[in-house]
Amino acid sequence: MDKIEILEAREQKVVKHNELVQKSRFSLSLVEQKTINFIISLVKPKEEYPDRKQPLEYEFKIQTYCKICGIDYKAGKNYKMVRETLRELCRKDAIMMLPDGTETRVTWVNKFWSNKGKGWAKIRFDEDMAPYIFDLYDNTTRFVLLNILPMKSKYSVRIYELCRSWAGIKRKTYKIDELRKLLMIEDGELTNFKDFRRRVLEKAMEEINNNTDLNINFEPIKKGRKVVQVCLSIKEKSSIEKSMIEWKINEALDLEQK
Repeated sequence: MDKIEILEAREQKVVKHNELVQKSRFSLSLVEQKTINFIISLVKPKEEYPDRKQPLEYEFKIQTYCKICGIDYKAGKNYKMVRETLRELCRKDAIMMLPDGTETRVTWVNKFWSNKGKGWAKIRFDEDMAPYIFDLYDNTTRFVLLNILPMKSKYSVRIYELCRSWAGIKRKTYKIDELRKLLMIEDGELTNFKDFRRRVLEKAMEEINNNTDLNINFEPIKKGRKVVQVCLSIKEKSSIEKSMIEWKINEALDLEQK
């Protein structure tokens, strides 16, 4: 895979139904989020399968995955890392709220294969996940894979997806408890708002503003002395800003492999 193909792959769109982004709850590590978004970026539009359903199975070269995601593919541990990540994705699920109020759990991936000698891996999406990632036109969240690749915090990826889904209205207010629930932060974790602000909100704002097509800010809203809500302000960057950031990120990702 040459450099142009790598750059093009990083520009592939990740497309998800808004229900999956805005209303589901899931706990994925940073590498698991990047991996599942990389695989979703491999999904081709329905128009490319006029006579059949979009396939549930997707195969990729492990070295290609590493090059696209800026992972040192010469390190020798990548096969094990990919294998373990796919194994975990088979175990992880998203808690979905159906239109009638029913709560259900949907597995991201229900099967994976890997071949160390030939350097490839393959996954099969769970059929129940298909409506949220296949054959989508309306009510979608769309972003370029490149935007999440440099991120170092799992919360930054999740908050970016939420902001990307609300970018059209430019502002979104969350109750603190609601946002913590979406981020799957445990009840006894980051209970002090100062810690939540520093380790989640400020870190996400920094990474999103430095690495993506959005600029965001947040405003705490108090009831008495207690912060009970956060208002997110979301603004699209200009085309020039986006181009400059894309160049910077591609350079940084390529340097990590040298």
